[in-house]
Amino acid sequence: MKSDSATNIKNNFSSYIDRVKRGETVLVLEYGRPVAQIVKPEIFPGDETNLSSLEREGMVSLPLKPLVSAEDFLAQRPKLGVGKSLLSTLLQEREESL
Repeated sequence: MKSDSATNIKNNFSSYIDRVKRGETVLVLEYGRPVAQIVKPEIFPGDETNLSSLEREGMVSLPLKPLVSAEDFLAQRPKLGVGKSLLSTLLQEREESL
């Protein structure tokens, strides 16, 4: 297991990710004390078998609604009126949702 400071890992992130891809574990140190581990995941997005077993074990919660595509999300967003600020539109949207 390779260990290094958070600063060195941040500055050389690509090389540490390459190590993790090869199966190595990286221990992140802050002031000489371990604060995190970077490990290769055992599950991958889209692997329904692993996600459903993790859900049964209470490790993850799957979304109740299906995910929205980026195009649909952008189509649903409120449009800014001419001369209106983003902040005023956001505050108005928050008030309407209460």
